[in-house]
Amino acid sequence: MKIKIECGEMSTRAAYRPGMMVIEADEVQLMDFNSKELLGQMDVKDVMEWLNEQGFTIHEAAA
Repeated sequence: MKIKIECGEMSTRAAYRPGMMVIEADEVQLMDFNSKELLGQMDVKDVMEWLNEQGFTIHEAAA
């Protein structure tokens, strides 16, 4: 996945795989990304809880 962000502060560290890194960023604003690809990587339970907090009602059969 390719994602472009703007952030206020960030830190990096080596990841488990060679050539990869972990980035922790604060005050993040997503700039250019594929929303469906991003949603595909999120935990569905968290998405449903957030939608419920926003006042949406989703029935299991419709989901």
